[in-house]
Amino acid sequence: SFQTPGELLFFERNRENKRLARRGVSFPATRDEMATFLGVSLRRYADWERMNRVPTDQEIGQIAKKLGWTDAQRRMFRDACDQMKREA
Repeated sequence: SFQTPGELLFFERNRENKRLARRGVSFPATRDEMATFLGVSLRRYADWERMNRVPTDQEIGQIAKKLGWTDAQRRMFRDACDQMKREA
């Protein structure tokens, strides 16, 4: 279970990289590559992973679409982001 949106993003980046590598497909393995893949700046992405910044609802939608998340995964991520906002 993930405690923060940053943990989920970190896990997703690493999980997808390993899964796709087995099929010979490259997936963003670094923060820089993931930021480019998601269409955001490296600083913004790194801030999400470090939880220095919480993605907006629009950014959550973009992340979910790019990563192919289900509605349930997107809701889980949004709930984690909302929790972080309340605790800030």
